[in-house]
Amino acid sequence: MPRQALESFLSAVRGQDLQAMSLIWGNKDGPVRDSKVFSREEMEQRELILIRCLKHDRFRVLGEAAAADNERVLQVELTRGTVIKVTDFYIAKGGSRWYVRSANMQPLMDSCPNR
Repeated sequence: MPRQALESFLSAVRGQDLQAMSLIWGNKDGPVRDSKVFSREEMEQRELILIRCLKHDRFRVLGEAAAADNERVLQVELTRGTVIKVTDFYIAKGGSRWYVRSANMQPLMDSCPNR
């Protein structure tokens, strides 16, 4: 289910678990770690950026809707301390599983720490 994929992904982000993230981050073709899109090093670097930008104390799904290509879009509220940000996560079905394909990073940029 799309929400379970999102919950697993955000749990992996919160726990800074790169291995778990690489199993849930993907698209209709499966997890990113099994694709040849990125080298392992680049994938891990991107995951570290995601961890910094998606860092949260808690999250709440505000809504879910159909998106292009049979995907689902979940509007999510991320809370870090007293700062609350709302963004969209795009969830894709690959085989019998759901994967977090991407997140709209624009609403998070001002709270995303520099490298």
